[in-house]
This record gives sequence, structure tokens and C-alpha cells, in this order.
Amino acid sequence: MDRTELRNSILRLLARREYSRYELMQRYSKDTAEDVVESVLDELTESRYLSDARFAESFMRQRLMQYHGWQRISYDLKSKGIGAELRQGVYDTLDVDWKALACDAWAKRFKQPPERQDRKGYARQMRYLMQKGFSHEEANYAIRHACEAEV
Repeated sequence: MDRTELRNSILRLLARREYSRYELMQRYSKDTAEDVVESVLDELTESRYLSDARFAESFMRQRLMQYHGWQRISYDLKSKGIGAELRQGVYDTLDVDWKALACDAWAKRFKQPPERQDRKGYARQMRYLMQKGFSHEEANYAIRHACEAEV
């Protein structure tokens, strides 16, 4: 793929949704020389068509709408090539009540809290919330809050 084709192909992708630099590098470095891909990505970054910060914000908003916790979002951003400093910056810019989000995630999946003696049910609900990326404290709060709401 020559430089112009590569640039146009990347722009078509970016017109649909945000991508991280790492994702695009992984995608195009198989077919094209790495230095050519780097230079095109540098050019697009300078032109502000490509921005890891914008990608991270968009990705985080999307995951929040899917009721994911910070631990899962952070892990997914890291796997997309977003550094720790940028992840923390995005985390700081968004004002999210993680406990309320955990309660919403719980309510979307479960109809009623586990019985007081039902350890398996409690463990299943905790596992679900923790797999969604909530901390133990947030998951426990969501389940306990549901129990209190039932009373």
C-alpha cells in the first residue's frame, strides 16, 4: 500500500469512529512498512484527525454506557495502547459515581438480592460485578444497597 492509499484508508476508518494510534499501527504494519505507517500516523496526529486522548474519552464514555467499572475500562484502554498517564487524565476529567454505576449494573442484571444465607448467590453476583470492572467495595455496596432497598 502506498502512502496516499494508506492515508485515505486510515481516514475512512477514523470517519466511522475513533481509533488509538496503537490499534492503527497494529492493523497497518502487517501490509505496509512500519516507518511509512509511523509517518502517516504522525501526519494525521499533527492534523488532529488522530488523537489518543479523544479516543480514550470516547472509549470510556462507551464503556460507561455498558455499565463497566474503572478497573475493566483501564485494562481495556491499556490493551489499546493508552498509557497510564493518559488513562488517569481521562479518569480525572469524567465525574462518575462508581458506586451508583455498580448499583445500576447490578439492577440491570439481577432482579433481587441474594438471601442472607445464600453464599453462592452472593458470590455469583459479586463475581459478575467484579468481572464488569468494579472494585470489591463498589460491588459489595451495590449488592448491600439492593438488599437495603428491598427492606
